[in-house]
Amino acid sequence: MQASNKKKGVGVEEGGESMISIVVCSRNKRLLDELSENIKNSIGCDFEFIGIDNSLRRGITKVYNEGLKKAKFPYICFIHEDVRFLTDSWGKILI
Repeated sequence: MQASNKKKGVGVEEGGESMISIVVCSRNKRLLDELSENIKNSIGCDFEFIGIDNSLRRGITKVYNEGLKKAKFPYICFIHEDVRFLTDSWGKILI
C-alpha cells in the first residue's frame, strides 16, 4: 500500500503524523499477501509496503538493503513474511 502523497517534510504527512516504510523479504506470495492485508488492517497510520521477492534465496541482508534503497520514509520496519500483528494501531506505538 502506498502512503498518502500529502506530505509536510520527509516522512511526515500534513497532519503531523509520521509514516513508516515496511520492508519484507518474501519467498511465498500467499504469506506476503496475508501480511500486507494484516498490516493494512492493524497499523493505524500511513505507510508504504515494500515486498522484495527472494525466490532466488539471496542473503536476507542483501534483500533488506534493496528494500531500504526503495523506502521513502525515515522510519523503516523490516519484517519477515510469516509475522502477524495483533495490536491495533501498532504503527503509532512504534513511532
